[in-house]
Amino acid sequence: MRLEGKVAVITGAGSGIGKATARLFAKEGAKVLAADYNAKSGQETVEEINKAGGTASFLEVNIGSVNDNKRMVDTAVNLYQRIDILYNNAGLGGPTLEATTEENWQAMLDVNLTGPFFACQHAIPQMRKQGGGIILFTASAGGMWGVSKARSPSYAAVKGGVVLLGDCLSRLLGKDNIRVNVICPGITNTALYDSHFYDAQGAAHTLNEEEKKAFMAGFSKNIALGRVGKPEDIASLALFLASDESSFITGESFLIDGGRL
Repeated sequence: MRLEGKVAVITGAGSGIGKATARLFAKEGAKVLAADYNAKSGQETVEEINKAGGTASFLEVNIGSVNDNKRMVDTAVNLYQRIDILYNNAGLGGPTLEATTEENWQAMLDVNLTGPFFACQHAIPQMRKQGGGIILFTASAGGMWGVSKARSPSYAAVKGGVVLLGDCLSRLLGKDNIRVNVICPGITNTALYDSHFYDAQGAAHTLNEEEKKAFMAGFSKNIALGRVGKPEDIASLALFLASDESSFITGESFLIDGGRL
């Protein structure tokens, strides 16, 4: 019960890292507002949590919308009277340099950076009012080291912005007892690679199971631990950073890639 009595808002909670984190946070005692654009998968996450004895609610949101981020924060406060943890996890992949369109660029910017910025802007006054809080971001190894995401410089650039946003906020908010940290996963076995994969020519492509298995196996050869990440790996780090065990850690960007970089 490392998060007993805490309220956590988690975006992208319908699948992958967000779902694993929502389940783990609830298991550790947090009340969870699971936010996702996909109502079906988001509600499934909540049903699993509540069936297991936890407490969770679902909210359908467009993370790239400024208004939806305000509505998300307001909903959490109305439901649970506070926000102790804001985990800006939802993300969108991107194509190659040549294949990136204005629409691709804007979608990545909206979901990966604009939305999280305004979610923080709206949540921070509540955290200050209650005496503190935790803000987490999911960025990427590609946001720390360009070579790891050289095929998609647009994605790397936006995730690099997330890393710097976390750094800036940690400096601004330390005096308010608000800790801010960034999680930078390497290749992780999530639905992002099922529905937002781009091939070498930059064309969008949905991977079938065999293609995904081969793709992950290829990446594993360059990883010290010999495997790609699991959503639960990232969720465990998020739990540590959201708990009192990390009470003297803020302003850090944590690379979690199995030793690839």
